Amino acid sequence: MLDYFNASPDDYEAIFTANATGALKLVGELYSFAPGGQYLLSFDNHNSVNDIREFAHGKGASFTYVPIVPPDMRVDEELLLRSLDQARPEHHNFFAYPAQSNVTGVQHPLDWIQEAHARGWDVLVDCAAFSPPIAYCGWQKD
Repeated sequence: MLDYFNASPDDYEAIFTANATGALKLVGELYSFAPGGQYLLSFDNHNSVNDIREFAHGKGASFTYVPIVPPDMRVDEELLLRSLDQARPEHHNFFAYPAQSNVTGVQHPLDWIQEAHARGWDVLVDCAAFSPPIAYCGWQKD
């Protein structure tokens, strides 16, 4: 699986869940949100990414949305970068966005990952609408 995404097993693990919603629920439950921590997310996420804010709030972290701007319905990148500059190094900072918007279909830059990491953020990129569906089909011949 990691080969498909050209991801090194030294840096990544593949975890199989029933669906994206189940995977995102695990992320929300297991991430180290705490008082003083932050959850930054773009306004155009899938509902399951938005739901992670409840885990953040429940553990005392704040959450902030970066808006999408008409008419192109893209994230205001200048505002995003200013928001990423607000990382609190002594706390956990978590940024989430879709590689391809579930709302508008806009594909967001994947270089936001490096921008966020450089500023002290952990990053979740929702690739469900971005990558082709992966299915395993098995059968036994009689």
